[in-house]
Amino acid sequence: MHIRLSALLFLFLGVFTFAPAQAQSIDWQRYCSAEGKNILLFLDVTTPYDAQDKTTLVDGLQRIVGDIKGGDRIIIRTIGDSATHSERLVDRCMPYCPPKGFWEDLLSDCTGGLILNHKRVLIAEIRDKTRARLDNFTELEFSDIVTTLALVSREELAAPKEAEVFLFTDLIENSPFMPGGEFLMLPNADLLKRVNDNRLLPQLRGAKVHVFGVGRGGTAERAPLPIERLNKILAFWTSLLEDGGAANVDINQNLAVQGN
Repeated sequence: MHIRLSALLFLFLGVFTFAPAQAQSIDWQRYCSAEGKNILLFLDVTTPYDAQDKTTLVDGLQRIVGDIKGGDRIIIRTIGDSATHSERLVDRCMPYCPPKGFWEDLLSDCTGGLILNHKRVLIAEIRDKTRARLDNFTELEFSDIVTTLALVSREELAAPKEAEVFLFTDLIENSPFMPGGEFLMLPNADLLKRVNDNRLLPQLRGAKVHVFGVGRGGTAERAPLPIERLNKILAFWTSLLEDGGAANVDINQNLAVQGN
């Protein structure tokens, strides 16, 4: 059976509330399919978000969740001040009933009502954990995007499965490995050589990569970046992601305007 997820997206408005205990009691592993995709979302928590940023994120989440198929695995990881501080907010597989056979399906406890309820729990958990993380925001001195992307992609995308990667971030690197001044001023060729020399290319294995939330400065005012600086940032990340094996790279302010 196939239940359209678009009918569930109103859950982001908070119509349903589920206790965390309900999500913990579900055997999510039963819904993981060998043929399913790995969907990895990076959430940058180093920059303060205003109302426009949060709207961009919610719109992006709606698209991401709306495209998840039964058996796909969704992982949400944070980008913080250090790759070692990356939090795993969500790691679940989208509920569905695997086709078996007539008698097995007839006697199975996997029903439309069960799947609908578990999808609601998962969507509510994605919404609630994302919201809770942003509501408890503390502005950080560093933004360790390069190393986080490299280490987390190796960890979460190790299996040889189809993958799609989303990054909600302004892409402004500022870390001990690559300080912000150097990131913005040095030639991209020098920066990419540093990444390669330190073996910090992400392991994207033919994944489609979508980046959104880009184009605004990392200040409280969140003013648009100067076009010359923005173009340098976009060129650096496009090269790095493609060098890491991405099949294609989309970078924009809003995920809604990007192609699938």
